Amino acid sequence: MSDLKIPEWLESPEFAALRDNNLPPSDEQKNILLDIQSLLKDELGDSSFENAGHRLRNEDLLNLIQTVLSPIKALPDDILIEVFLQCLPDRFTIQWQHKSAIAPMLLTHICSSWRSLALKTPSLWTTFHVDSRLIMASLARCTYAIELCKMWYSRAKNLPLNFCLLLRSLWGGGLDLEMLIKQFMKETLFCYLPRIRVLSLESDEPVHLLKLLNEVYTERDAEDHGTSMTFDALEALQIGHILFYEEPVHESSEIHLMIFKNAPRLRQLEWNMAFGQQIPHLPWKMLTTLSASCQFPSQIDKLVRQCHNLRHGAFKCIYEGNWDEGDIFSNLIPQVGSVSVLENLRSMLIINEFGHSLCGIFNNIEFPALTALFLAFPPSSDSWHMDMKPFLSQPHNIQRLALLNISLITAAQLTTLLLSTPHLVELELKIICDHSLLFEELIISKDYKNGNESLIPHLQTLLVDYHGDYRYYNIAETFSAMVQSRWGGSGNMLMSGSKCLHSVSFFIPPKQLERTIKFYGQRITYTPRMEDMLQEISDRLQPCVDAGLELNLHRPLDAYWDNDIRYDIINWHNALMAHQPFQPMETH
Repeated sequence: MSDLKIPEWLESPEFAALRDNNLPPSDEQKNILLDIQSLLKDELGDSSFENAGHRLRNEDLLNLIQTVLSPIKALPDDILIEVFLQCLPDRFTIQWQHKSAIAPMLLTHICSSWRSLALKTPSLWTTFHVDSRLIMASLARCTYAIELCKMWYSRAKNLPLNFCLLLRSLWGGGLDLEMLIKQFMKETLFCYLPRIRVLSLESDEPVHLLKLLNEVYTERDAEDHGTSMTFDALEALQIGHILFYEEPVHESSEIHLMIFKNAPRLRQLEWNMAFGQQIPHLPWKMLTTLSASCQFPSQIDKLVRQCHNLRHGAFKCIYEGNWDEGDIFSNLIPQVGSVSVLENLRSMLIINEFGHSLCGIFNNIEFPALTALFLAFPPSSDSWHMDMKPFLSQPHNIQRLALLNISLITAAQLTTLLLSTPHLVELELKIICDHSLLFEELIISKDYKNGNESLIPHLQTLLVDYHGDYRYYNIAETFSAMVQSRWGGSGNMLMSGSKCLHSVSFFIPPKQLERTIKFYGQRITYTPRMEDMLQEISDRLQPCVDAGLELNLHRPLDAYWDNDIRYDIINWHNALMAHQPFQPMETH
């Protein structure tokens, strides 16, 4: 077949406009393009068409025509704006900055029509991030950052704003660098103060950053006579270290964050740094969500008591015994008999990575409305009862319990905890040793039908993430027997309502399914009997599955109960609440 001659229409200004401006073709233009597309496909499908250069040219033309015919070009602006908004980073973090490969800047580089639509969509431009390296390079760079911020926020029109400042170390920089930082804050953050909805301040020297912030606030407050220095729209505040530190640095001077005294809408606080004996001035009583890390148990206890309206809490404790301050925090530990009641607390995540005693955290604190409790700490035999006393000594309405550590916790200890949660509906366990005894305790006996209450009788969802070794004993048998008893013992699934186990998951991490050993100097990879355990559970529970039981034996790649507890514990708490995979923040 002779070489295909390119139709003149593909070289016309009319087609060039469609190609370059991202405009949808008219019905007439669409029919022409479809005819050309069909002709090119027929030509390429002809086996006698062997000219490689012409073949590549025709393939390029087909791709170009397909782009022009793309359905996204026909989307109305309001739908396209929703697509744009979904392209924004999922969460307010400091990693993406203003790189052209990430929205919203990316959306201005596609074509002229998309650029025009993006620039006139205010909701794309409400979040501004800045790295102090841009500010501290020179006065000219600082001025550029100020102008960039003003231009960015001008596109947001009158919408509430988000502001994130990442301050790198000022060590060795002297007063000049401090002046640049203060100048930037004065002409950006403080100019938009009443419109800031989310404020994130992160630094490897957070105490220094807060001091600079207070200095600018004092100067501006004196200049404006206090007329505009209020956070009228502030809803969420994030303060902390850039990187995770197991041992926070204590400053001798106290920080009085008076800048936040006028923040009537502040409800969420993420505090990821240590503070001294003086608790910062914040509207604690109004907070509904509190996240605190790098804190001693006594400090967290003190903080929680300040938050009378707290609904959600996420706390990471450090070992109080690591420090030589003596009794510097002794006055923070509440006296016996001082009882606080958190009537609105619904969910709580507690992390104690080191396994030391929590020193009676939450003693004399009552939370009668608590329905979701997530525990991620390895309880030792010496501290278990003391650490769990606040959760065992008062009646709870806990409906969801998740034990997220992989340390040795005995079946007897778990049983003791479950006895205090009679209304439990969902149980998630990440365990390492043989817990067949626990599964035996969970079996519903025949006496249940005669009125004798069984352990957590309302359980609907059970998830076990098993990290044990290949010596699994009879776990498959006892686990399956427990599930069968709760399926059959609870009666018909559709009739029994809440007293029926609906969903069961038994997972084994991939690292447990495959092992590598040395045998006579050679590495041999083998599969232990873990797969056999999963198969046995599947076989034993098949009749229940046929009757409607949801059985999950394939562990998801991104499990929502997996975590990186070094960063952003409130995000992990929210991921647990939503049953969605946790997305840890990237390192800097």
